[in-house]
Amino acid sequence: MSVASFSSYACLALLVAGVGWLLWQWLRRTDDDPVRLVLKWLATLAVPAITIWAGFKIHPIAAVVVGAFLAVFLGILWAPNIGGFLAGFLTGDFDGGKEEVEPRPFYSVAQAHRKAGRFADALAEIDRQLARFPGDAGGLLLRGEILALQLRDLAGAGACVEQVVAQAALPAVTRARALFTLADWQLAALMREEARETLARVRAQFPGTALGHEAAQRLAHVAGEAWRDPYREPARLAVTPAEPGLGLREPGYAAALEPERDPHAEAAALHAHLAAHPADAEAREKLARLYAEQLGHLDWAVAELDRLIQTPGAPPRDVARWLHRQADWHVGFAGDEGAARRALEQVAARFPGSALAAQAGTRLATLKLEIRGRQAGRTLGAGTAEADHAAAA
Repeated sequence: MSVASFSSYACLALLVAGVGWLLWQWLRRTDDDPVRLVLKWLATLAVPAITIWAGFKIHPIAAVVVGAFLAVFLGILWAPNIGGFLAGFLTGDFDGGKEEVEPRPFYSVAQAHRKAGRFADALAEIDRQLARFPGDAGGLLLRGEILALQLRDLAGAGACVEQVVAQAALPAVTRARALFTLADWQLAALMREEARETLARVRAQFPGTALGHEAAQRLAHVAGEAWRDPYREPARLAVTPAEPGLGLREPGYAAALEPERDPHAEAAALHAHLAAHPADAEAREKLARLYAEQLGHLDWAVAELDRLIQTPGAPPRDVARWLHRQADWHVGFAGDEGAARRALEQVAARFPGSALAAQAGTRLATLKLEIRGRQAGRTLGAGTAEADHAAAA
């Protein structure tokens, strides 16, 4: 066999294989009955054969007449398929066309049972979906939520969460969120110690990440937050009655004022809290603000924010906010343009090409104007005070 003949047979074989594959895919995806579709194919193949036979055996004119008649027949036979194919270009964006729908669980029936208070039926429906889609995180968490919040079965809810956490193929954020949800259920049931263990588990499993950082913040607040306001009891919704005869008071009457806040006492409370929970970013930021804005220790305040900025897993938005706050203090309290500029340049260096870097760059471009505006405001305020003093004298 020559090379040319072999190439011809190979091309023919590939052509037949390609046509066969296309026909098989068509047969799999068709809306027609498969037997009916095969008969259509056979009828279509028969039309040219009959037309050629009529041209050779009867007369060439007969071939034209027979071919025209059979063409009308083929048009009627394939009209639904052709119409559906052309209409698919218009309706495909609305109904998805011929794209195969990825099977996934649906929990709308279970949610309807839950809203109606039929919790047993909701759990049964979730179990049916989980039997078809084992290990589905959404179904397991929904099952755990019903057990924890409606049926008060924390042990069963915890078992559902453990099934999610045990799936190493799931994204880390999904597994961590499952544990965070379990901690929320435990806190709602006043199981603080169990909630601490759950949050500590997240911090241990995802060290140096944003998830571990969030777990550390939440863990610091589980024990209580008395440091937030040492002069008040825990937040409570109370309505203060109006003072009787308020409009009839004698001149010089003054209502009782709240005691002045002692920044040193607040700083001591924050120090005690941070000694037990050094990763609490909110408490450390509050301590830094006390140092800078009330106690006048700018260097201490900057050092506290530097500790937060260097925390592994700290969210970029928070890091940028802390650096901007350092710049605010350098400008507002010390008038130090160089220190403020270095703080803002850190934002661009840490997050190049981001919106945070663009925002820092915009502020850097107008930093001199910002400093002049603040200096002018301080000068105007001082001049007004001196004028008032002179007028009073």
